Amino acid sequence: MKRSLALIIIAACLAGGCARQHPHSALTLVDDAGRRVALSAVPNRVVSLGPSITETVYALGEQDRLVGVTSWCNYPPEASRKTVVGDATSFNPERLLALAPDLVILAGTAQSPALERLEALGIPALVLDPRTPDDIIADIELVGRALDTGLRADSLASGMRASLGRFRDSAELVPAGRRPTVFAEIGSTPLFAAGPRSFLGQMIALAGGRAVPDDLPQDYAAVNPERVIGQDPDIILVLHPMATRGDVIARIGWSRIAAARNGRVHDGIDLDIVLRPGPRFLQGVDQLRMIIDGQRP
Repeated sequence: MKRSLALIIIAACLAGGCARQHPHSALTLVDDAGRRVALSAVPNRVVSLGPSITETVYALGEQDRLVGVTSWCNYPPEASRKTVVGDATSFNPERLLALAPDLVILAGTAQSPALERLEALGIPALVLDPRTPDDIIADIELVGRALDTGLRADSLASGMRASLGRFRDSAELVPAGRRPTVFAEIGSTPLFAAGPRSFLGQMIALAGGRAVPDDLPQDYAAVNPERVIGQDPDIILVLHPMATRGDVIARIGWSRIAAARNGRVHDGIDLDIVLRPGPRFLQGVDQLRMIIDGQRP
């Protein structure tokens, strides 16, 4: 009798009934929106609503649990083979429900429409909204706790904190007033820039530069082209696909800017690394450092 029962249990497991069962007591997490998220068991079917979140799940080695992604999730390349449930701002509820997720992780805030829809559907949702480099690392640890991959998350976070510390130590050697000024253009119609308090501005600071204009009303804001001429930035970064280096230099009056005169207008930058607040952001800092240090033509 005992042997028969054991065979039945083994057969059930081979059929998938025991696949990826992670026993632990109920877990309650606090996400970046300040919400308490209760999980009765380790999620086995996870949907990511953000490219940086997808990258985090892969970095933690838990891609087998990832059943749905967005159309923007292109790294690693195999992520594109997952079921697409929407884009960066919305999702298809029927397609998402068909995947039967037990956790959705999204980039946003407590006011995000996607979160409201998930709550209405009764699907547990974890909101990530990193504003600083330290927040990114903390969010990796948060996802690790949600997926019960604490040791891998701790190891990844520890290595990232060590690298972040080295960037900070190097940047602090140069006083802010002596750092090259950097105009980070993220849109051209209208002209849109990243200020020093933005996540991108913080990355520029880690790389040894100083984002300008330094008094933008928001982290990212529209800027008058004449104001950029007046700022005379040392470096211009073209961080969107709607303009090229040549387009920028050809603007009325921009050829007089120091960055244009000295050949320091840069396009062709890997936007996924520089603009995504995920596990590869330190590669983005290193790419910016090479530009600011003059190591990239």
